[in-house]
Amino acid sequence: MITLSDSLLQEAVGDVLTGLLGDALDDHAAATVPTYVATVTVTGEFNGMLAVRCTEDTARNLAAAMFDDDPDALDAADVADAMGEVSNQVGGVVKTLVPGPSQLGLPVVVRGTRIGADADLALLSSASLDRDEGRVDVFMFTKPV
Repeated sequence: MITLSDSLLQEAVGDVLTGLLGDALDDHAAATVPTYVATVTVTGEFNGMLAVRCTEDTARNLAAAMFDDDPDALDAADVADAMGEVSNQVGGVVKTLVPGPSQLGLPVVVRGTRIGADADLALLSSASLDRDEGRVDVFMFTKPV
């Protein structure tokens, strides 16, 4: 049985966002309507999927901080690239926490509120972080055996 606690996932997300963007994290919860979802798969001895979701404003703010640009100057491709990079880096950290060997898939970024309807996935852990750029929710799913 694989265990990846919510606190370990929270720490991984915090480390990645701080590494990418700097600034201290603010761990208070806030309501959000997600409109960007970035996913990355982990396959091998462990099989699962990591999903990162946030509002368009948060995604735009994350991209602006990452690219050191004005949020309104970024196009949709820049925002998607930033979201993909966040999911890729968090997925890389998570990959080190689960049994291996395993491989990280390519990030997939979509707009919408659904993470996925794959009935073969079960929630393993979740984390939510608030920072100046906005709230980011992260979910780790596994394929049950």
